[in-house]
Amino acid sequence: MKVFHNLITFIFLIVIPISFAAFERNAIWNDEDQLWDDTVRKSFNKARGYNNLGNAYGDKGQYDRAIEDYNKAIVLDPNLALAYLNRRATYYII
Repeated sequence: MKVFHNLITFIFLIVIPISFAAFERNAIWNDEDQLWDDTVRKSFNKARGYNNLGNAYGDKGQYDRAIEDYNKAIVLDPNLALAYLNRRATYYII
């Protein structure tokens, strides 16, 4: 009986809250620019988030916003070659 009680306690204290959090997070993961915007808000000092947000904007044809985010990525990490390449490719498109 004690094992059953411990299992029920585990489910209510751990499994249900984690399941709810995952369900809430899926709303953000549904849209790429929302995902990367959320990532940038939470990790505003990481270049990769800005680079990926720039990719999301570029995919939607919002090239000016993409270039802004590539520039932010480059400022945060001047060694992130991918941000330079993405910015150059975006300039080439426009």
